[in-house]
Amino acid sequence: MRLYKFNEYYCGENYLDVQIYPEYLKPRKGNRKRKAKPTSEVQNALNQNNRDRYVCRLLNHNFSPKDYWVTLTYDDAHLPYSFDAAEKEVNNYIRRIKSLAKKKNLPAPKIVKVTGYGERRKRIHSHLVISGELAAVELKNKWRDKNGELRGRITVDALEFDKFGVEKLANYIIKHINENKRRSGKSTYYRSRNLEEPMKKLAVRRITNREVEDIRTCTDYSVFEKIYPEYEFIRPEYYKDESTQERAVYFNEHNGGYFFLLRFYKPGYWK
Repeated sequence: MRLYKFNEYYCGENYLDVQIYPEYLKPRKGNRKRKAKPTSEVQNALNQNNRDRYVCRLLNHNFSPKDYWVTLTYDDAHLPYSFDAAEKEVNNYIRRIKSLAKKKNLPAPKIVKVTGYGERRKRIHSHLVISGELAAVELKNKWRDKNGELRGRITVDALEFDKFGVEKLANYIIKHINENKRRSGKSTYYRSRNLEEPMKKLAVRRITNREVEDIRTCTDYSVFEKIYPEYEFIRPEYYKDESTQERAVYFNEHNGGYFFLLRFYKPGYWK
């Protein structure tokens, strides 16, 4: 039996991510051995997974089925000549949306935005997640130029949640973020200032070697069902290591500890 740290991320009232890793205890008196730390492979995998998971946690925490998934595209007459020009267009759109909400005495909309290129035609476009203060038709009407013509096609759909929240949309956003970083070396991801961070709690609990073995072999997760009785277990998350392989559990040979990422949800929320 050993101590494990539980980093708990409460995403709204319905989703919970838990990152579990060994507690690195201070050496006993007289023992000068340094504290064990994660290996570089484990730490790199943890860092990458945390970056990817953050977007999904942010969306699950701040948005609901009442909010929108918006896609902005351009026709040939309005097609921007560069990525920066497209960013300027969509940022102006966001300002128009915020201005309209303020004019109608509505709360400032929460917004997450990313711009990228299509897989097939490589046409530039933008995706936004927008809270539902304004009606869909109002969001569409703001995608017009100064002559009142639409800049291109705009789709406004209600967010669809399942037991993973809006994970598919989050992964799509993350894909564009990573592509933009590889292409330009900078992040083009935007989030409005009024987004709230998921609540994070830290706990330290003891887990027996038998329970760890059952978790590692994916045969028994009952220990977590007892800890989080209000939630239902979904599945372990997968770490992405440097060789692009995916593993649900990492074993750190340096300290003999396991690393887990688990996800939970409250059944029936999205229905």
